[in-house]
Amino acid sequence: MKKTYNIAVIITCFNRCRLTVESLKALYLSRDNYNNAHKEEELALTLFLTDDGCTDGTAETVLATFPGEEINIVKGDGSLYWAGGMRKAWKAAMEEYARWHFYILLNDDTQCMPEALGILMDTQKQLQKMHGMEGIVSGVCQSPDGKTITYGAEYYTRPLIGKSLIMHPTGKPEPCYRTNANLVLVASNVVSTIGMFDDGFIHSCADWAYGIKACKAGLPVYITPVACAICDNDHGNVSDEGEKVMKMNLSERKAFFSHPLRATSDKLLFMKRYYKEKYLILLFARTLAVYMPSLYYRLLLARPLKPKK
Repeated sequence: MKKTYNIAVIITCFNRCRLTVESLKALYLSRDNYNNAHKEEELALTLFLTDDGCTDGTAETVLATFPGEEINIVKGDGSLYWAGGMRKAWKAAMEEYARWHFYILLNDDTQCMPEALGILMDTQKQLQKMHGMEGIVSGVCQSPDGKTITYGAEYYTRPLIGKSLIMHPTGKPEPCYRTNANLVLVASNVVSTIGMFDDGFIHSCADWAYGIKACKAGLPVYITPVACAICDNDHGNVSDEGEKVMKMNLSERKAFFSHPLRATSDKLLFMKRYYKEKYLILLFARTLAVYMPSLYYRLLLARPLKPKK
């Protein structure tokens, strides 16, 4: 008899219907590949999707596109943003807590490679051998052309004034600290120990904090040995942003940097909780960006660094 792993898939969306559907198609294809390749075990996915006030018919399209799948739509009013939407879907899944062996955290612009769930599950099994427990496995993502590693986990190049760079896969599971939740497999023992994303984060940084919180609790947190998903880096170019910001007046800059999508408040909260030595530096930098943007972007672009291999 096959061993069934019950997995809750956590995802939130806002008016990206096509991307959301393509992401789920890739996820279910990876699930099918895994189940076809394993005679003694199978993955059973249940989707919890926060529709945060979508006006493009995302929820209806998802339900119509995947009629045979177990799908739960959680409604939002458009004010949740990413972190809030993920918490809302995760909270709905945890009402059936005893059912889940794992949770998948998925961004709706991330496409699993066909072998993705196999890589994530194999890495969890390696953690069990190495640490005597499962943990968090963050799937490394690459750009569509395969030339750039875009997400997985990040690190600071220097303790105090360091830039944040992406970890690159090495062919074996590597411990990490600050995770990106583009494609993450979270074991149930992690959730029983530290719960879900922290309250307080509106749009970003909740995934960074989650990896750090798990590490501090003594749980294994790793990236996959190889890239297993495709996701373009959509956070924009710093030079282009600088040109845009320097054309704004003071009130426009204040509105730009205080918008939830800019995530200034999230980043300040993150630093205050987890990198206290960086908090005042970030606060100063954000103040500089509003009142002296030319100096801010000149300093920001001064020291380009190569990522860790």
